[in-house]
Amino acid sequence: MITRQFQELTLSALGFGAMRLPVLDGQDSRIDQKETFRMVDEAMAKGINYYDTASLW
Repeated sequence: MITRQFQELTLSALGFGAMRLPVLDGQDSRIDQKETFRMVDEAMAKGINYYDTASLW
């Protein structure tokens, strides 16, 4: 994973955007936690350490 320095932090060049997570039954209020955890685990395994968890503006 390519990294960049930001002050004292070493951040992955790619980030994981968490604004849109997988849902169950097409309902935005029902996050598919099993799939979300799988996605985060995979991102971590690939070296991603920047996670954007911002809500909609």
